Parts: sequence; structure tokens; C-alpha cells
Amino acid sequence: MDDLKTGLEGLFQTFIDLTSKLILPDWNDVVTLLLPLALLLGLVGPILTILVLYWAYQTARRPRFRVRATETAAVAVSRDEAGQPVVPANVPYCSRDGLLYPARTAKCPACGDELTVRCPVDGTLRTARLETCSACGTRYVLGAADTALTVRRVGGPPEGGAAVA
Repeated sequence: MDDLKTGLEGLFQTFIDLTSKLILPDWNDVVTLLLPLALLLGLVGPILTILVLYWAYQTARRPRFRVRATETAAVAVSRDEAGQPVVPANVPYCSRDGLLYPARTAKCPACGDELTVRCPVDGTLRTARLETCSACGTRYVLGAADTALTVRRVGGPPEGGAAVA
């Protein structure tokens, strides 16, 4: 019976020792163990969270396609019944080759001549490099309003129809 009593007292003393370490811990051991963990969670955690949130914000704001200005190719000028060229206003024109060029072109790539432009106000011809009409004084810049844009999609099926299986 005494053995049972001493065994129960030893078991109870072990239980008290274990619970006393949980209730009244050795703070020196706890601080040295938990300080690096607290620094990691308190400093590095918020920095990583901010970086991940910034990455998500930048990914959400990134455009899904790219817009690129393209120059149209030279087009043959239309002619009237008498065979005279019909040149629209503000469009560079090569009289030697009979071609209409994109709005920002000043020299003919084929022959090297300076392009001419018809004034939208009075219809006089001037060189494409001049920004002011010598007859009426109208000032304008070629190609300021009409630039062709093409949209190139990053993902999705190829252009021109259904994807080939």
C-alpha cells in the first residue's frame, strides 16, 4: 500500500512540475525561443504581404493587349474622267508615281521626290514639309488626328479564324 501511495505522490508531483512549467514558465527560455519567431512574423510577414499585394495590383492593372500605331501602305490615287488625279486634302501625294502616302510621310520612298499636299481650305498645293499654306495662311500638322491603330492580343486563338486542331 505504501508503494502505491508513493507511486501516486510521484505521479502527482510530476504532474505539478509539468503544469508549473506551463503556468509559470522560465521567461529567459521563452524569450530566446520566441523572439526570432516574433521578428519573423512581425517584420518579414508584413513586408512580404505588401510585396504580394503590390504584385497583384500591378498584374490587375496591366493591359491585356498592346496598341501599336501602324503606317498604312502607299495607295494609288484615283483619277477622274479626264485622267487627272483626284487628291484628297491633307494627304501627301507623289505626282511622279501617282501614289498617296501615310500622313506623316514627307518624301517618296520610291523616287525620293518631296511629296505635295492639297490645302483643305483653298485647294492649293504645297510641299508636305511646310506646316502653313502660303496662299491662305492655314496652319496644320499632317497626321495629327488620323493615325491607324492595330490591336495585338497577347492570348487567345490566332487571327484569321478558328484555331487549327
